[in-house]
Amino acid sequence: MVETEILVIRRVLIAEQGPLTEYLVRSLSHLGLETVVIVPNPPNPVSYSSQATFAVQLSTSTTDLRDALIEIANDAGCDGIHPGYSSLAEDVEFAQRVMRSNVKFIGPQLELVFALSNRWTVREMSRAAGIPVSEAFGPIASVSEISTCGDVLGFPLWVKDSAGRPPRLVEDHQQLSAEVASRSLTGVAAVWGERHIPKGRHVVASCVWEETGDMVLSLRDRALRDEWGLSVDLVPAPVTTEVNDVICASALAFGRALGYRGIGSVGFMVDENEGVVCIGFRSRLQVGDLLSDHHQGLNLAELQLRLAFGESIGWSADDLQPKGCSMAIRIHAVGHGVVKSIKVPSIAKFETNIMEGHFASGLLGVLVVSGTTRQAAVVKAVAALKEFSIEGVDSDIDRQIKAIANFGFWSDERLN
Repeated sequence: MVETEILVIRRVLIAEQGPLTEYLVRSLSHLGLETVVIVPNPPNPVSYSSQATFAVQLSTSTTDLRDALIEIANDAGCDGIHPGYSSLAEDVEFAQRVMRSNVKFIGPQLELVFALSNRWTVREMSRAAGIPVSEAFGPIASVSEISTCGDVLGFPLWVKDSAGRPPRLVEDHQQLSAEVASRSLTGVAAVWGERHIPKGRHVVASCVWEETGDMVLSLRDRALRDEWGLSVDLVPAPVTTEVNDVICASALAFGRALGYRGIGSVGFMVDENEGVVCIGFRSRLQVGDLLSDHHQGLNLAELQLRLAFGESIGWSADDLQPKGCSMAIRIHAVGHGVVKSIKVPSIAKFETNIMEGHFASGLLGVLVVSGTTRQAAVVKAVAALKEFSIEGVDSDIDRQIKAIANFGFWSDERLN
């Protein structure tokens, strides 16, 4: 029985150490599983340590994080490892090592982890599935091709690579050459350029593919984004019915063409003329999935585990009854510091791993708000950000307020 298979997993190591670790602990605990979490070494207070069944420090003598995690899993008697939201979830070698250690890697089929870990391969798989992709030039194999790439696509253009490093928008031949060179030096197999879509809308389809039926859970608009940490997501994506239908059909077709089973996300760009192109497939949970969960009343981490063991979820997208609009804003530290206090307004939810006494830097957490309409959600988000505070650590809250507290964002004008 499928239910018996899930019960074989009694204890799970959560490899995630970021702001959504506590969320994973809650999700897996809800299934009756024991959880083992990683706490900082040297000690640094984290919110999830008291909620997990066991908390373990990484050995400072081990230089390979993957080996250290597997060693902890074995020592702690874990039956499974959840790789979390980081790149470990798409690390083929890590997944292979986990499976060889007789521990369950919680994610998609191993062969698809391998295939989807190469972003250029994902582009080609999309094309093979009959799904349009953005115009590209590459892989770039020589210095002369760098110049040709710029001439063919025009500027600005995006530079991407097969390893999935964050894409970069370059403005001229000099920046293009420097970016291609820096990526090539890392040994990345493929580096290419992609045409920039002015005022394009980046929409992510969160999907389920399973034996008894496939479904799109939500369309998420990556409404604001930049390389300095600004990050605002919105559900549902404000697209026309026609665009919605194209994205949903394409996303599900892509997963079916792969023979994919489980939770996944397919990214698209929508241009000003409502043209749609696919820009990627992610086989791991993403931070943005937290927003889909909040809006739909789901728990994708729990759903992911059930699907990993072949359980049918027993409902369809028609059973979901989302209302209004939800927004997720990622709050980052500016520099670093020790948290003295955190004040979260009652009108918002804040997913974080920080607590009083925590030495914080980078991503501090995700603030989520909901409203009856986009405009209501924006108003509530601004109010929540103004009331929200983290003492002891400078954050980018003021910058986030400035980005969304304007008529252009409120009325959904495309600003990029």
